[in-house]
Amino acid sequence: GAQAAIDAVRMRLGSGPLVAPGRPVIASIGFHLGRLAPPYSFRGHVADRMDFIADKTSMYTSQAFLRGYVRHHRHGLVRLLRKLNRVTGVVVIAPPDVSAAPNYGAMRRCIVEMIRESSITVYDPCETGRFSMLHPLPDEYLAEDRVHGNPRYGAELVAEMLAAGVIPGRAEAA
Repeated sequence: GAQAAIDAVRMRLGSGPLVAPGRPVIASIGFHLGRLAPPYSFRGHVADRMDFIADKTSMYTSQAFLRGYVRHHRHGLVRLLRKLNRVTGVVVIAPPDVSAAPNYGAMRRCIVEMIRESSITVYDPCETGRFSMLHPLPDEYLAEDRVHGNPRYGAELVAEMLAAGVIPGRAEAA
């Protein structure tokens, strides 16, 4: 699980903290859209104008209501990111666009805004770079669960971030 992966990284880096000044943290946490959007959508609520127009049986919710819902469920993760950012630079990678289901995109954008408002760098592959034109993410970049990016996607995304100077290092390292 996650603890085993953390322990493996700790072994490769040697003893000492995983989070330390000068050691950037690249994270893809704070989203969990598959757990956040379905309950919001359960009774037909939608926060995106286009989803509302597409389904006349849906019930439109305001951006303020959406933001309150998301803040309630994600404030702890944003607080964790702020704490990490005080120790070392944090770059949060927003998840790829993999679902056209209602509210996923609106919630994804809301979380990106919340994290950015906390003065944390967010790299959103849907906004910039080669993946910005790929909506939804093509099969060759999807993991078997069809919800997450696969290793190829991750490697190309990190190379893109290195080349753009979003994370420190050399572009050739990827």
